[in-house]
Amino acid sequence: MQYDCTNFREAPTGHTDCRSSHGTNCTIGIANRMHILIKIIISILIILVATATAKKFPSSAGLISVMPITGALVLVWVYLENKGDSILMQNFTKGALWGILPSVLFFLAAMICFKKQFPLSIVLIASFSAWFGAALLHQWLVK
Repeated sequence: MQYDCTNFREAPTGHTDCRSSHGTNCTIGIANRMHILIKIIISILIILVATATAKKFPSSAGLISVMPITGALVLVWVYLENKGDSILMQNFTKGALWGILPSVLFFLAAMICFKKQFPLSIVLIASFSAWFGAALLHQWLVK
């Protein structure tokens, strides 16, 4: 049984089945929705742990916020969603490795701005500007 994509309803098979405006079938399974929900919950938990830790141990919270758990989780999800495609995984890890540099510049700019006692808005603008410039260079270099 097919449903209009503008009106998703639970199909008897446990999937949300629909027909797109182009006449093609699309299916969003319950397992796929659970996978997305698990990603969101884990991400929220990491953020909550880091912000709670920041109250007593700010440098530890900084370490938690940049620890490889985030990269490892994304690595696992990309691997599972792409059935271990070795070329894709190689390109992903290369991008992640070189992507560390823009992140370092982001936090370096933030640290300098905070040292100069700039307001948070200026800190974020400067930090994201540094990150964006480095990210553009990153994308040019890893091609």
